Amino acid sequence: IEHSLSPELYKRHLSSQLTSYDLFSCPSGKEVPSLSYFAKRLEGLNITSPYKTHFFSQVFIESEIVQKIGAINTIAFKGNKAFGTNTDYLALKKIYSEKYRIDKEHPFIILLGDGVMASLTRIFLSELGATFQQYSRKTISCFDYLDISSLSSRHRRVL
Repeated sequence: IEHSLSPELYKRHLSSQLTSYDLFSCPSGKEVPSLSYFAKRLEGLNITSPYKTHFFSQVFIESEIVQKIGAINTIAFKGNKAFGTNTDYLALKKIYSEKYRIDKEHPFIILLGDGVMASLTRIFLSELGATFQQYSRKTISCFDYLDISSLSSRHRRVL
């Protein structure tokens, strides 16, 4: 998918471990090759939206958090098994802990959206006991008119 930053991120952070990073363009879910197709050709697979749930039921998932999220963004092929995980959750945890000490009071967070990233963020914030409010285009047709001015200045911190 052209909008994905994954190729750049993988090359920057894992360049010494990558032998190649090939893009597969799939305009719709119906055109995504089978998991066995990828397993025969690759050691691993990175998945971006909107396909993060596509192979979810076909891979072995060790993490309870990933089970709860219900979506994966990485598959590793080992032997005849495919293992799925969600590195987005780990990245969110790392970024959050660098910005805020996890053992301190958490800011009030406004969460925009309802996709996979919003879902895993909601799970992460809930586990931390952080206070947040989620807004979605499914319930608000246009964020241009979303008024958060009634929230106190403490609540207007941007994460």
